Amino acid sequence: MDILNEQFLWWVSVIEVPIIAALFVRIEKLRDDLSHSKIHTAQYYASQHHVQELEERLTAHLLRIERKLDTTSLQTASLQARINQSQTKEDKL
Repeated sequence: MDILNEQFLWWVSVIEVPIIAALFVRIEKLRDDLSHSKIHTAQYYASQHHVQELEERLTAHLLRIERKLDTTSLQTASLQARINQSQTKEDKL
């Protein structure tokens, strides 16, 4: 019985204790890494409010550009219609 008890104690002290200690160290390191990652994310990434504000500004700007393009397109179409009318009048003469 003493031999089994000695082998068990040897197994625990040589194998299991270092493995469990290594696991605890690894868990603590992972916990620290996660904490640093959360801090980095909070410091360097935009908040949802800022992203929404930027989206609204970009949308407003794109709508202004679209209105300008529509106006230019209508002016071009009107000018093209006048040119076509003047060409047909010249062709008739």
